[in-house]
Amino acid sequence: MRLVCKSDLKRFIVGLFAVFYLLAMAGFVKVPRFLIYNHTDSVPVGWYIIVPEFISGNVFKRGDLVCFIPPDDVRRFGVAHGIFRENDYLMKVVGALPGDSFSIKNSVRREFWVNGKYIGDVVRKNLPAAPFMEHPYGDFTVEDGMFLPIAPNPFSFDGRYYGTVPLSSIVFRVIPIWTER
Repeated sequence: MRLVCKSDLKRFIVGLFAVFYLLAMAGFVKVPRFLIYNHTDSVPVGWYIIVPEFISGNVFKRGDLVCFIPPDDVRRFGVAHGIFRENDYLMKVVGALPGDSFSIKNSVRREFWVNGKYIGDVVRKNLPAAPFMEHPYGDFTVEDGMFLPIAPNPFSFDGRYYGTVPLSSIVFRVIPIWTER
């Protein structure tokens, strides 16, 4: 008799989700929205489960992985330069909350720091026909009602480029269930 281990259970659940997704895409099944697929490299590419509001209570903490609606200027820039699609949510980590600090140091590498911790460099991307969206150099404090979205990928289009975003723009928190890395 074979015992079922955690990895077997995880493969079964992922397989089950995949079957439901394919059926939903084919139009055979109407499924409530509980999964989201991240197709960008900001955070690992893969499937994430949406945490219902009644569980998260719309209370977010540093380190939470969230999906949010980007501000209009960020959306226009991102879509115009092929960074993301028009109706995409952005999936990022809550890097800083009201009262926290972040800075972009004017050095050769343009260092990005949050609460005294080095996050990564601000990398200038080569985008044709437009100036790159850039947050100014300096030390900043996250204001009430705002958060700083960050991502582990140094090439991610996150708060190091556009600064803070309203907490009210967060649509939901997510948890990875299957990612490529």
